[in-house]
Amino acid sequence: MTTTPARVGRTRLLAGAGVLGLALCAGGAAVATADDAETSFAVEVSDVAPGPGETVEVTVTASDAVDLYAYELTLEYDRRDLTYVKGSATTEISGFTNESVSKGSLEVVHTKLGTSPAASGDIDLATMTFRTHGPGEAEIDLASVVTVSTDRDTATVDDAGVATLTVSTPGRGRG
Repeated sequence: MTTTPARVGRTRLLAGAGVLGLALCAGGAAVATADDAETSFAVEVSDVAPGPGETVEVTVTASDAVDLYAYELTLEYDRRDLTYVKGSATTEISGFTNESVSKGSLEVVHTKLGTSPAASGDIDLATMTFRTHGPGEAEIDLASVVTVSTDRDTATVDDAGVATLTVSTPGRGRG
């Protein structure tokens, strides 16, 4: 797997209206911070050298998360290189997940529900499937991560990670 992590120190901001309004209406929020804890995010791909027309799983992870109640992931990709397989965004974290696709951008929003306990630790936030075009290099950029804690504090990390894969030339094999 290829991974490029981004680290962020926790910042506390008041949660506002917007895309994460769903999480706030559900009675929660996500990332509270320990005094000097840092959460890192990474984008991992299941195959760094797929062939044209193959599918690749892309997983966004969080390490050392604290009090994660809701989050919004924004991934960007070039539609000439990749196609998102609609409906493929999944997570093992209980709650509600929604996806929105628009011209080379994928937003995945997830929230716990009601009084469900927040997630903490090392977490797979979401796994999505993309179909390759090819051949050539393709990037999946984790453009931003917004987290919400149970206290409704929010933190935003921009440029949170990038995964790169190289789609092989047809008939040349995978190397």
